[in-house]
Amino acid sequence: MSEVEKTNKKKPVTEQWWFWVSILISICIICIIFDSFSDSDTNNTVSTSTNIKQENTQTKEPVKPEETKEEYISKCETYKYKDIARNPNSYIGKRIKLSGQVIQVQEKFFNKIALIVNVTKGEYGFWEDAIYVNYKHTDDNESKISERDIITIYGECNGQKSYISQLGLQVTIPYVEAKYINIQ
Repeated sequence: MSEVEKTNKKKPVTEQWWFWVSILISICIICIIFDSFSDSDTNNTVSTSTNIKQENTQTKEPVKPEETKEEYISKCETYKYKDIARNPNSYIGKRIKLSGQVIQVQEKFFNKIALIVNVTKGEYGFWEDAIYVNYKHTDDNESKISERDIITIYGECNGQKSYISQLGLQVTIPYVEAKYINIQ
């Protein structure tokens, strides 16, 4: 091969630096989009504080200051798992307190995590009755939640959530949007 032919031969696209940069950027964008879709579920009705603030400005009512952690926790009630699982839509928006053992942790973007937590301690000390929990860390110094941790969840019921189990089956369980979590 002559020198002219060697210099005219181009590198394949996969050996170009811009190709790999564009692939990396595309993957990041897809992950961010997927994370935003995984937080919302068409089966769930979620009320947000921004909706409440907009209603208050339309009716010209003064906006209430945000509750402290202690005030929020004191308004949470304990419900039986069987009641929540049987009629999940009747508990939407209710503040709840549940304790249980973490069986699965999924780290997401922007300090968000998804947990599967068993909330009923069985006869022989084994935990059962799973719920799906979304939680956003509010403090960088907050302890990391791990599988097998015993935690107390304070949050709002949001109906039910469906997800694909590790066996590839669709599972639908009660869904809680946690505001605070204490690790015991």
